[in-house]
Amino acid sequence: MLNKIAETLSSIALLKEMTYRERLAQREKWGEQVHDIFKWLSILGEELGEAHEAALEGREKDLKKELIQIAAVAWAIRSGIGKDKSDFCY
Repeated sequence: MLNKIAETLSSIALLKEMTYRERLAQREKWGEQVHDIFKWLSILGEELGEAHEAALEGREKDLKKELIQIAAVAWAIRSGIGKDKSDFCY
């Protein structure tokens, strides 16, 4: 049982690290982004569409990459909530 918990915690840490690195890459590529929630959800939807495409085409490596990008965009959205009443930024 303790082994399973340790494996789970290790997986969570790895996914968090991968998502954090992707978020840093997004910030480096796009700079600080300030969008309303509808634009953010549009960006998230685009990433989700790319994940669907990779899944349908059986491109597992690309699918894994897209899922990390989805998590990073969701992180950016969540990080911006509450910073300003009209805009979300990270």
